[in-house]
Amino acid sequence: MLKTFPNHLNRLVITVITAFFSVSLAGPNSFAQVKQPNRASVPAPNPNLASASKPQTQAQYEKVTGSPVIEDGDTLVFDGRKINLEAIDAPELGQKCFTRKIDKRRWDKASSVDGGAKAKRHLVQLIGNATVTCSLRHRANVQYHQVTWGVCSTPQHQSLSEEMLKSGWVFPESDYSFQVRRRTMDQLILVAVTNKRGMMGGKTSYDTGCIHPYNERRAKGIDQP
Repeated sequence: MLKTFPNHLNRLVITVITAFFSVSLAGPNSFAQVKQPNRASVPAPNPNLASASKPQTQAQYEKVTGSPVIEDGDTLVFDGRKINLEAIDAPELGQKCFTRKIDKRRWDKASSVDGGAKAKRHLVQLIGNATVTCSLRHRANVQYHQVTWGVCSTPQHQSLSEEMLKSGWVFPESDYSFQVRRRTMDQLILVAVTNKRGMMGGKTSYDTGCIHPYNERRAKGIDQP
């Protein structure tokens, strides 16, 4: 004998059974219809906007060639345009430096020299009367002044920065480098330290006879390299 249910339960059972058979007959595609995007409504990418978002690099690698004025140990001037040699920072003109040590801690005051003038003199000797070619890039230093850095060479020297590092009269600046790598810098400075060249009279590249030019400039209120 069939068990009877209240009328509202009978209606619920019938509704569930009807829905089950409807879905089974219609197939799995009836569960959900995924709405496809209207491709015609999607705007095409604007090539002008895409190119505008990319950094402009043409001016970064501009080249200048000529016979520059040598302003100091790391700066050349081409027709009034100032170029800083990449990867190095030379002592400021008039900056006192020492070339010999008395012991592990003290520098010989008798060896005091104008470190900036020494660095400039060495750069003058490196260039001589040769034509200089610089590959440039532009960047802002920490004070947001526009500065132009250059990989500069002559027919005799592939990189003036590397030659200056070997001289012992400049500090390495890896933050300002886009060609001379940190390992290369260390190798070049080791040549200066081993041979006690310039201000590299200590046992390491950190034991120098000059304070860093950045600190010298800061003490004088100069905020550009």
